[in-house]
Amino acid sequence: GGSSGGEASLLAARGSPLGLGTDIAGSIRGPSLFCGICGFKPTPGRVSCKGIAVPRPNDSNGQAVVLATPGPMARCVDDLELVMRVWHEDGKMHNDDSVVPPLSWKSDIYTSSSKKKLKFGYFTDDGYFDSCAAAKRAVIETVEALKEAGHEVVELKFNFEQLCWSFVKLMSAEGGLQGFIDSLEGEELNPIYLFLYKTANIPTFLRPFLAKIMDFTGQNRIGGLVREARPRSTYDYWSQNATMKLQKKALIKKWEELKLDAVVCPPGGVPAMPHGMSSKLAQASSYTFLWNIVHFPAGVVPTTLVRADEEKYEGRKDSITAAAKIAGVDSRNMPMGVQVVTLPWKDELCLRAMKIVEDVVKWKIPNPLA
Repeated sequence: GGSSGGEASLLAARGSPLGLGTDIAGSIRGPSLFCGICGFKPTPGRVSCKGIAVPRPNDSNGQAVVLATPGPMARCVDDLELVMRVWHEDGKMHNDDSVVPPLSWKSDIYTSSSKKKLKFGYFTDDGYFDSCAAAKRAVIETVEALKEAGHEVVELKFNFEQLCWSFVKLMSAEGGLQGFIDSLEGEELNPIYLFLYKTANIPTFLRPFLAKIMDFTGQNRIGGLVREARPRSTYDYWSQNATMKLQKKALIKKWEELKLDAVVCPPGGVPAMPHGMSSKLAQASSYTFLWNIVHFPAGVVPTTLVRADEEKYEGRKDSITAAAKIAGVDSRNMPMGVQVVTLPWKDELCLRAMKIVEDVVKWKIPNPLA
């Protein structure tokens, strides 16, 4: 469920009232979804990373496009906001770490959640990974609840698939999964990463040929990984980064044209999966990592449970879908929710929108001890 999976399970089991996680591709939001709790990924830079260990030699990561950020995890949105407010009280976050912008926490934006109505956008599929039936239903039910409460909701149509591919291209550009290997400092690579490792180490001259075979056999997404998850020259890396920035610019333009306050979408392609299945379903995290690459704040709110008639997964015919079908077996009663997103540096508004969703859906997290 991500690097913060233990924190999420502890919260879900009522072993702790609050938790802290880190998120570079969904490691706060994924575990929060799987465990049925709330999790918030702030705008990168809004919360200090001082004192947080980096899984790279000398605690320093040279990859500076997709940025990791710490964030709170809890069983309700109010507790997430409490952590953010305390962290930023009296400018203490900036005073303790001058790298953090000297921004105060605007509590009035959050507390006005019951007053001014917001305009929400929504989508149920990012074009990269087909979301499961429960994820789609969670979004649609939330949309209907928001409308009933008087909020305006419109569909957000955008080419999110290209943003997802930009994430893949930029995060694999060093080649050979070298960043992971360096961080192990001689330890053996966890078997869960073997597929990514093998894909990253395919010889360059073989990639076009293998990708065409994958495409011909209907494995277009695997073919895309073979083609794009490869080492890149500095110039190629710059070019891909420039492309991503244009995609981000287009998204913000669309967002502002629609005059959206926030967006509601799936927090993941599938619910919690059997242990070890993540090695075959990394693509299901596209719903979280697409927001990491554009640096938007985003959070997860649990809203429902998977129904018995939603255990069967439907998607395009390839090995990724086959893995998702296996993961869906016996997923009934697994937590499902929605993800709420706002533009960068609108963290207070993001939490306000999450609180609105929590209030209108009126779903209570089950107590495992009851």
